[in-house]
Amino acid sequence: MTFDKLNELLNSLSEGDWTNYKEASTARKHLKQIQKECDVARKEILGVCKTANPGIFKVKE
Repeated sequence: MTFDKLNELLNSLSEGDWTNYKEASTARKHLKQIQKECDVARKEILGVCKTANPGIFKVKE
């Protein structure tokens, strides 16, 4: 998308659109953080399970 097209699009947004955009952007940031935290927790859980039962779990990392 060219700068002019993007600028035109941004100028056409109403105040409500901006609020929705900002809220969606904030929600996406929170979801990405939660996903990172879940990935860390999953690796920790799999590590504990793998240590406790090394023959049962085959972990791809």
